[in-house]
Amino acid sequence: MALLKIKLMDATGQPMSGQSVKASGCDTLQTNALGMTQFLLSGDASVAIEINGAQVWTGNAELLSREEVFTQTAKGFVRAAAS
Repeated sequence: MALLKIKLMDATGQPMSGQSVKASGCDTLQTNALGMTQFLLSGDASVAIEINGAQVWTGNAELLSREEVFTQTAKGFVRAAAS
């Protein structure tokens, strides 16, 4: 099992609270005041990440860092950085 933290930022770099985030096999969670939420993923299975109902990333869980940042753009959210 691996812990995955997801942080959502707006286009100006400010955290986005109250956003819905879902990872495959996990419940939908809301981001906190720091724009963060976290999930417990099992193994190296394929994972899809959705933000506000739109899929923003899919792939093997091993390709994700422990903390992923997604930034809001005019077209939705994009994976901005892996730290």
